[in-house]
Amino acid sequence: MMKSMESMHSSFYLQYVKVSSVYKGIPRLDVFREFCDNKKVLHIGCAGYPLTDPANNIHVALAPHCERLDGYDLHTESYQLLAPYIKNGCFLPNLENLENYDIVIIPEVLEHIGNIEDFLGAMAEISAKRFVLTVPDLYQCFAKHFEFNDERDLFAEAVHPDHNHWYSPYTIINTIKKYTPWEIEGLYWFNNISLLVSCSSKK
Repeated sequence: MMKSMESMHSSFYLQYVKVSSVYKGIPRLDVFREFCDNKKVLHIGCAGYPLTDPANNIHVALAPHCERLDGYDLHTESYQLLAPYIKNGCFLPNLENLENYDIVIIPEVLEHIGNIEDFLGAMAEISAKRFVLTVPDLYQCFAKHFEFNDERDLFAEAVHPDHNHWYSPYTIINTIKKYTPWEIEGLYWFNNISLLVSCSSKK
């Protein structure tokens, strides 16, 4: 009989996190529309660099559903590809002197960041009522994204070459609690491979 996880580890190492299935199987855009509909939105990581394609860009797809949609990305050279499709917002050169937003979305960005503490600290300075982050989830990706060849001593990983981190339900919640003052509203399975975290802010 296979041992339970609890029997194999000290209680110190056992962490329990509630994860909702309410968005399981729902298309990515539909979930973001629910959060952003008729709201003033700031989208961090809007370019989708280096695969910037207006036909498959979440920023472009989301724009018609927002009252206002501003975007920021480190790769500002990609703005020119997206700008013709955005009529109700602008692309920001930096994160200084920002407006107040209803919501800031940060989809699939955190795993690219080197200094998580500094990045989340900068996000927490933005005046917004809600922050929504998504990250790739190690648990959901485990079966299809990792492989080890014993004969060749070769480990294969299906992952974006720029990624620095994998997250799990516990580690993403722990990271947000450590480095922001936000209150976590909910954690959700998302897009079959990711986690979505919704947070509220008093700013």
